[in-house]
Amino acid sequence: MRTQQPLWRAHAQLTTPPASPHEAQHTVCILVSSPCGGVGTSTFAALLALAARQFTSSVALVDRDPRNGGLDVLLGIEQEKGLRWSGLEAPLGTLDYQALAVQLPRWKSVAVLSADPWNGVIENPWEKEAVYAALTRAFSVLIIDAGTAHEAPVLVRNAGDEARVSITRVELLPLSILACARMRGVLAHEKFSPPAGFVACSPRGGSAQVNVKDAEEWLALPCLGKLNWEAKISRNMQRGTGLHPSACLQQMACAVLEALLEGVRRRGLVEEKAGEQDAAQ
Repeated sequence: MRTQQPLWRAHAQLTTPPASPHEAQHTVCILVSSPCGGVGTSTFAALLALAARQFTSSVALVDRDPRNGGLDVLLGIEQEKGLRWSGLEAPLGTLDYQALAVQLPRWKSVAVLSADPWNGVIENPWEKEAVYAALTRAFSVLIIDAGTAHEAPVLVRNAGDEARVSITRVELLPLSILACARMRGVLAHEKFSPPAGFVACSPRGGSAQVNVKDAEEWLALPCLGKLNWEAKISRNMQRGTGLHPSACLQQMACAVLEALLEGVRRRGLVEEKAGEQDAAQ
């Protein structure tokens, strides 16, 4: 059985005690995306947020696109009071991170910033950047439901202080020929660092057409875990009655989170060593 100790050690090395009740000294942003729509990125992002919540009280789950989403409905907290994307304004490009942290609704002690396009959207990119800048100051871990938007790192990277914000990404990949071909296309046009790896899942309406080993070789990416959706999970999420994962799903999410945080930690050590070499020269 896997121990959760390595995950805590990885996170402890990334996060120092906050300078104020709401300010994070270092933030890890984990983007959950997929080359295909409707495969469960929102659900998997929520599972990762729950896993992170076991080790830190400073976790936020975020809808990437204010025009879409609706995480609060999927999680069954749409009646909870608190801020959504439509209620955020930053005309001067700044946002009070402490007020944001306090006013977001909670789901199982995870702060949630959900899209509600039926009430309005933020159009200006500088306002979106201000939101992400505030989020990276308010929380130690951000889990961002990026959906099929692989340009999502742009806003987070522009908004955050590169020295104190680490960004990584995991792909939710159906094991189908089409999904792998789409993923290969995404990687071919990647403007940023490639994803840390993928989590394999069964294609919608059928069994796997590609095995994990072939997908790893074709995409040159490691498989971080395999997701077997439970029928009641999808049914409850679509009905908006909330996410109630089994122990098996929670263990899988913890293992994936552990791998992602360990990858961030190792990358930070490499960058730190490179910086020391540059300074020595």
